[in-house]
Amino acid sequence: MRATVAGFLLCLGMAVSQAAEITTSWTPPTTNSDGSALTDLSGYTLYYWLPRTGAMRAVPVGLQSRYTLTGLLEGQQYILTISARDRGNNESAYALPLVATARTPRALPTVRINFQPDDTGPVPGGYAKDTGVPYAAARGYGWTRQVSSRRRAKHADVRLDTFTIAWANATETWRLDLPNGRYLLSLACGDPAYAQGPHRVVVEGQPLFTPATTAKNQYITITDRLLSITHGTLEVVLGGTNGVSLLNYLLLIPVAEE
Repeated sequence: MRATVAGFLLCLGMAVSQAAEITTSWTPPTTNSDGSALTDLSGYTLYYWLPRTGAMRAVPVGLQSRYTLTGLLEGQQYILTISARDRGNNESAYALPLVATARTPRALPTVRINFQPDDTGPVPGGYAKDTGVPYAAARGYGWTRQVSSRRRAKHADVRLDTFTIAWANATETWRLDLPNGRYLLSLACGDPAYAQGPHRVVVEGQPLFTPATTAKNQYITITDRLLSITHGTLEVVLGGTNGVSLLNYLLLIPVAEE
């Protein structure tokens, strides 16, 4: 067998660790070098070494197509390549070597934002307040323009008593600087004092729910929706219906990498 492992990729690992690491991924081969179908793939071997020493280390990784090398030296460049094996233990040629720098990954943040007016009223414990102001890099979040917010003083949960508004037939866009990774997203839409809607919320280009109205003190809630960030920014679009759309709060909890 002389399978070719195609699409070998490298990225910095994001899981919490005490040592530097590199995460690699690759596209599994489907054919042998003679063009015949590869039907007996048994696993991969990942190889890495320091350029200055040339001492190659081999790590059998089974049939998974993504692997994190740990216990590496912070800031050190490593050369990586990979090969495939069949059930007869025949090894393919190495993939084209690539160079990556090992980094100690940082923990992803938990983000709690409450949408409320700029007044002297309370802020929920552990939450930062968004008062509808435009995005600022120093703050790391905000809207594309000034938007309206309200406090009703009707609900014991401050998160459900305040909200930002997208008026009928208008959309408002909110941006948050956010490290790449996976998060669990929770939020709510509703008004403790009046019926509102249809509400519409789009996150990273995907509607979270079918637009719907809420009665007085009724809420649409999204809880622990899995979300992947790949470009360092979270974008939320509020509104775009013939009624008023509200956003009460937003919570992001990082998902630990396996």
